[in-house]
Amino acid sequence: MSQPISSDIGVVGIASVVLGTAEKGDAKAGNNYFVSGRVVRGDRTVPVACPPGKECSYLEMGDFAGSQGGLYGKRWASGSSQIVKGGYGFLAAVNGGKEPTGRLVYGRGFKVALTGVNESKGTADFGLFFRICARPPFQQKTCTPYFIGPVPWLPVSENDLVIVGTGR
Repeated sequence: MSQPISSDIGVVGIASVVLGTAEKGDAKAGNNYFVSGRVVRGDRTVPVACPPGKECSYLEMGDFAGSQGGLYGKRWASGSSQIVKGGYGFLAAVNGGKEPTGRLVYGRGFKVALTGVNESKGTADFGLFFRICARPPFQQKTCTPYFIGPVPWLPVSENDLVIVGTGR
């Protein structure tokens, strides 16, 4: 991994419930309800809520600290149902400037995205997405959106642990 996982309690959650494609974005569920989103300059994840009325399958999380924990009730939206703006600099135009919603869990080497959910089985699949970056002479670093992939990653079932990292 490009960066080790911190041992802080807020970087690992619990997969509470998996909700499928019948779910829609809710205007009352703002960005602060989500842990998934887009990657911005400085290589950090900025949470993005699902647009109201649009398909939004997601994994809802629990926290070791119970309802008082920072991850309790947070949603990791599926990159299969939510596409967000991605990349920065002139390479951001690649792939129409779009990437699946997700998180930088293990550093900036790749983005982890929820790629599929099965509500009846209570399972969620994750995938890794990559990008290309360059640092042209006399210019700032520029990167494509994270769109190269997915490479299958660790699936989870309800009540399993989910590593969310710090988002950087």
